[in-house]
Amino acid sequence: MERTDKQLVKLIRTEPDRGIAECINRYGGGVKAICYNILRDSYRDYAEDAMMESFTSLWQFIQSGKKINTTLEAYLYGIARKKSLEILRKNSRHTGNISIDGTEGIEQVLVAENADVEHVFARKHNEKLLHEVIAGMDEPDHKIFLLRYFYFYKVREVAECLNLTEDYVENRLRRGRQKLKKSLEKRGILHEKEN
Repeated sequence: MERTDKQLVKLIRTEPDRGIAECINRYGGGVKAICYNILRDSYRDYAEDAMMESFTSLWQFIQSGKKINTTLEAYLYGIARKKSLEILRKNSRHTGNISIDGTEGIEQVLVAENADVEHVFARKHNEKLLHEVIAGMDEPDHKIFLLRYFYFYKVREVAECLNLTEDYVENRLRRGRQKLKKSLEKRGILHEKEN
């Protein structure tokens, strides 16, 4: 019988080796997919580092006694995205802001290199709104956005997974980004300062 999140967190706290091993067994595939899809091609060698850092960060957070306010899976996948994006940012020559109309990872829209406290709050608020809006999307847009911007699949890979044409996926992404931008603005998105 599979442990609940609460039981797995307790196991990680009391028996870290067993707990992390079980966590890797359960969520390692998803963490690997996220890290490899974000760091594909040029930075693929760093994907293993991002994976290990993700599980290490999870362990450190649990050992600190703080509470995870979401599912363990969502929290761990969020760490994997963050670690991978940090590695990408550190090793990338391109450090400019990315527009919501671009085709890069949607989470990067809200990332600021040198954010102060106000900007950190704004980013957290924006991320929450972003996830709520994406969760409310109709199908197949919801799946298209998750695969493209959460798992960082290429358009071709999204099309293959969902048995759609690449043109259809690109069209849905373009329209979806426009709707997403309007929806976020209506919901009071807090814009970060641009350089």
